[in-house]
Amino acid sequence: MQCAGMMPGTGFTPAHIPQLRGVATVKPHKVRITVLRNSFNQEFVDAYAEDYKGQPWKPCGLLHEGQEFISDGWMPEGFCSHAWTDILRYVLVLARGGNFLGVKPGMFVTCCTDGFRPVFLKVERIDEAGETAAEAIKDGEAEE
Repeated sequence: MQCAGMMPGTGFTPAHIPQLRGVATVKPHKVRITVLRNSFNQEFVDAYAEDYKGQPWKPCGLLHEGQEFISDGWMPEGFCSHAWTDILRYVLVLARGGNFLGVKPGMFVTCCTDGFRPVFLKVERIDEAGETAAEAIKDGEAEE
């Protein structure tokens, strides 16, 4: 449920954001979210799921392989709100220039927490020129 005054997709009101006076702030990067795989675990549904209004369980119908979304810190239009809650921390870290151990700089691969029908997502920072870190590295190698 979205309450009045809450920032969409965050659960925070503007009052939650500290006011930084005299501190330089960096404009966040945009982040591309790409749907890598839409899976379905029938054996888990058979073993653990309950009947849902007489409807059979199906893979996620909202996100499809190859779909791309661009976030400027907010949930992109048409994106699943449940998946957004799961990936928000990665989007925010990448948008502010952070990286994660064990993956290429400027990106992260994650999934939503729906164990019956998980959707795998690649989240990657876009620089001011519109390139991701992986594209910038490839361009640098090509110039050598």
